[in-house]
Amino acid sequence: MSSRFDGTVAIVTGAAGGIGSATCRRLVAQGARVVVADIDADGASALAAELGEEATPIAFDLGDPESVEELIGETVRRLGRLDVLVNNAALLSAGTGLPDTTVEDMDVETWRRSLDVNAVGSAVACKHAIPRLRAAGGGSIVNITSEQGLRGANVGSAYSASKAAIISLTRSVATQCGRDGIRCNAVAPGLIGSPRIREAVPELIASVMPHLLIGRIGEPEDVADLICFLASRESVYITGQVYAVDGGYLAHLPAPG
Repeated sequence: MSSRFDGTVAIVTGAAGGIGSATCRRLVAQGARVVVADIDADGASALAAELGEEATPIAFDLGDPESVEELIGETVRRLGRLDVLVNNAALLSAGTGLPDTTVEDMDVETWRRSLDVNAVGSAVACKHAIPRLRAAGGGSIVNITSEQGLRGANVGSAYSASKAAIISLTRSVATQCGRDGIRCNAVAPGLIGSPRIREAVPELIASVMPHLLIGRIGEPEDVADLICFLASRESVYITGQVYAVDGGYLAHLPAPG
C-alpha cells in the first residue's frame, strides 16, 4: 500500500528544533525523502542519522541568501526534484542578542536583523523553490508564522512584524503561483511546549494555560500534523490560508476574573 508522500522530496528548514524535527519525523514516516536543513549542522546530522537513509542533512543559514539558494539547489542535485518546502527556520527575538521590546523603545538593528532573517530569508527560500516546484509539476510551500504575526503584543515587536510579513508573503506566493499548481499556506503556532520552551519560560506557560480552550499546552507534533496535511494532496484545493494552532487561544475574548 502506498504512503501519503511516496515519491515526494521535501525540505524542512529549522529542522533540528521542536516543530522542525517533529515535521521531519512525520514526513519520513509517511514516505517522503526529507532534507533536514538547519544552521545547527550537528543537530541536523543527528536527526538525519536517527531517521535513516530517507533523510539528508544540509547545514544552511537563513540569513544568508547565497546559503538559502545553495540549499535549494543542492536538494535538487542530490534528490532529483523538489515537491514540498516547509519554511520553518526563524530567528527568535532572543537570538538577535538585542532587545526586542516596544516600538517606542525599539532597537533599529533588532528590527533589521529580524526582518532580514525571518521575512527576507523565507522569501528567498520561496524564490528559489518556486521554479523547482514548477518543474516537478507543482507542489506545496508551508510557511511557519506565529500568533504574534496575527495580533499585537506588549513586547517582541520586531519578531511580530517579521512574522506578519510571512503572512503577506504566503498570500503573494499563492496568488502568483497557483496557476502553476503551486500552493502556499501558513501555520501560526501559539505557545508550543518544546523542551527548550518548557525549561526557559515556565511562568509564560502558567499565564497562558487559563486561556486555552483545549486544556493543555501544544506539542510540536500538533503543528507537524497540520504542516503535513497542507503539504499533502489531501489539501489540494487549499491555498493562501493561515491556520492558527493554539488550543483556541485566539478564538475567544478571555473573560475577566
